[in-house]
Amino acid sequence: LEHYTDLSITNEILNVDINGLIADINIEYTLKNNTDKDCSSQAMFLAPNVENGKVTTITVDGTNLDYETESYFNTQVSLSDGWKYGTTDNDNNGDVQENILSFNLDFKASEEITVIISFQSQLGGFPNNEEYPIYGHFSHWWVGDLQKLHPITINVNVDETLPIMETSNIEFEKIDDLTYQHKSDSLTFSHFHPTFNPYLTNWEKFVINYKYHYKDLYILFFGIPILITIIILAIIFINIRLVKKSKLKKLQENDTNTIDKKNLY
Repeated sequence: LEHYTDLSITNEILNVDINGLIADINIEYTLKNNTDKDCSSQAMFLAPNVENGKVTTITVDGTNLDYETESYFNTQVSLSDGWKYGTTDNDNNGDVQENILSFNLDFKASEEITVIISFQSQLGGFPNNEEYPIYGHFSHWWVGDLQKLHPITINVNVDETLPIMETSNIEFEKIDDLTYQHKSDSLTFSHFHPTFNPYLTNWEKFVINYKYHYKDLYILFFGIPILITIIILAIIFINIRLVKKSKLKKLQENDTNTIDKKNLY
């Protein structure tokens, strides 16, 4: 929010629905005008590459709101009055595109409104392998001190494709087999980064990791020792054969000498 001294976020609900390789994200903000005058504010929202998504909508109290989308690569968007919005940084030298959704919000005196932002995001990771998915992940970020002052609820619903929330930087309660939830009176974290796994045995994970991700590493750590072991066994086998051959030759020589002596008599 551009002029956040007059406005406050009183509640936030983040709903994440994992459907195959897509995360349907729905964020509900409750905003309040803390003054006795009408006011307006420009709002901006950091989203993933929504241009590749299927649906992006913003509603205010159930009515669709127009917005503009701009794309950036590892940069910072600045507005007047010293207001700044920083996009997330990454290690790919701008390969990851960030999108800024900008829109205007109008408030009547002391009015409270509900803003809902909905979009779809492609899961990162390795969720679309030919035989088994390995894992999927995404990141959601909060920027600015204002966001830390309000209560938040995060609901994560998964499906049978990636039903296990394997890791998360935020603690979650498992409500049922396919539902996770986090509730907090205020934001104490700057981002949410979960990873999701399928139901796989350890052997299946080993095979998948070998086939799609760690093949060279597995060859290095397992192939070379196995090759060395085979070479050692081959050397031992050859030595055993040579020793047996040598003993057999001596026996044959002894037998020949014995026969020669008998012939002498």
